[in-house]
Amino acid sequence: MVIFGVEAKPVYSWLQEDSSIIVSFELPAETVKSDVEFHLSAGSMTVGLRELGILLSGDLYGKVDINASSWIITDNRV
Repeated sequence: MVIFGVEAKPVYSWLQEDSSIIVSFELPAETVKSDVEFHLSAGSMTVGLRELGILLSGDLYGKVDINASSWIITDNRV
């Protein structure tokens, strides 16, 4: 993606299927789980990093089963 003549990477990618959603963010090197701020409620989600602030925040289209949801860090992605 090019914004104002500068090459820019997307902040996140989003994959949604019938019963699941996968949102993926590229993280700075050396990011650990405690650096990630993740909040999920039945109807909204917020993802951020302590050093950078909120990366994505908003209401979800439908209700989410919080107990069936999780997040991980793999290969500098959350």
